[in-house]
Amino acid sequence: MSEVPSNVVSLDAARLEKKRKVEPYGFVEEFELAVVYLLCHKKVFFAQVGHLLEADLMSTPNGKLGVKVAQMHAAERKGVGPGMTYSAMQRARELVSDGKLLEEEFENFCAMLIRFDILSAKRRPQIDETLAELIPILKRRGRREALMRGLDCISKGKTLTDVAKQITNIEELSSDSSMFFSFGTRNLDHAALESIRELKYAMRLSTGIRELDDTLGGGLPLRTMGVVIGGAGEGKSIFLEHVGTYGIRRGLNVATASLELDSAFVMSRYFANLSGVLESKIQASEPTTHCEVLQKLEAQKLNGMLHVEYFDPGSTTVPQLREWVTQCEERSGRKIDLVLVDYADLLKPVSRMQINRYEAAGLVYQALSNWAKEADIWIWTASQAQRKHKLSKHELRTIDEAADSQEKVRIADLAVTLNCKTDEFSGFKECTYNIVKFRMGRSGVSVGPIPTEFEYGRMCPNEW
Repeated sequence: MSEVPSNVVSLDAARLEKKRKVEPYGFVEEFELAVVYLLCHKKVFFAQVGHLLEADLMSTPNGKLGVKVAQMHAAERKGVGPGMTYSAMQRARELVSDGKLLEEEFENFCAMLIRFDILSAKRRPQIDETLAELIPILKRRGRREALMRGLDCISKGKTLTDVAKQITNIEELSSDSSMFFSFGTRNLDHAALESIRELKYAMRLSTGIRELDDTLGGGLPLRTMGVVIGGAGEGKSIFLEHVGTYGIRRGLNVATASLELDSAFVMSRYFANLSGVLESKIQASEPTTHCEVLQKLEAQKLNGMLHVEYFDPGSTTVPQLREWVTQCEERSGRKIDLVLVDYADLLKPVSRMQINRYEAAGLVYQALSNWAKEADIWIWTASQAQRKHKLSKHELRTIDEAADSQEKVRIADLAVTLNCKTDEFSGFKECTYNIVKFRMGRSGVSVGPIPTEFEYGRMCPNEW
């Protein structure tokens, strides 16, 4: 019996490759131009699909040129798309100057962009509607190409690492415009994956506050729940977001459920922490500030993901949060590693009986603790401290004053109180962390005072 030639698979792959190179996308002309306009006009649209589109596969001259200039801009700006049509026009003008584009072609391209620009906002191409049509097409083509590359790799005895990345990139595509941010996940390489594995193997999640982590033996253990307790304005929410930022830097998929602050406000804190741009500047919504933030995020090549959602206080339950996290996992194509709840005191317990608020708090915290164990994740939440009396200069919140219900501290695996005071010499706010309960380590230990950087959404100066 004759052997099958070893090059049969690779020849099939070569035929597929040849077919792929000559097969255009086949978009209707008006749709193709709408795609190009959004590539040149909306950074968020370019971030979704700009790296996947190929100029040679567009059907119209303006389509080919639009993809080319948008990708030229991104190559010079660390992956960031043009964002403004005049930026795309400038890149096209450079091609004219280099003798690579005719003046007539340049003028036709500019006229096409201006035609869309002068439309009313409602009549211009919309991101969500365009992505809903474009994403399925790109996914089908991408899967076919990944299959072709996989066959070729197998026939040549090569690893499928690059193919696996390609498939991950394809499946991450989404037309969902909800508040979800992927920090460079398409650049996730072997070293990044290894760092994530090492973090999970160690089974500790750092708080991002070095002195506190040292005392905790590395941070919060996997499959456990931590609660941070503090008074009004002492940084409970910022603490949670600081932990979340550390998770993002380590490539984790982070979900933040806010029952107190608007999603956009929470997101601005994350961006401030990660970029080093003042939170107040980000919230002012100046275009130049947003460009600065995006460029700094791109430069860091972050591998994590962030999901933020606002929930109604008093009516949201833990099962509803779990359902939302499942949706986040489906949207991102990755398991959620860290859940932050700001804050658990505002959740509604699931109970058919008439119960008081102390019993209600116990049910909510028990549900969160069970979730951490069942889902193999980290959970951090926050709680409002009791206000029995004003703390003196050197006094710290103890386990007795930690919260309005001892059930919270009893159920939590780790409970840390925040004790923020203003330094009388520097005028800066400092925070001392009191570990009132730690099931897996030392309790009754305090750390600090440590300077804060609340204006950057940080519990301490950035050491990364």
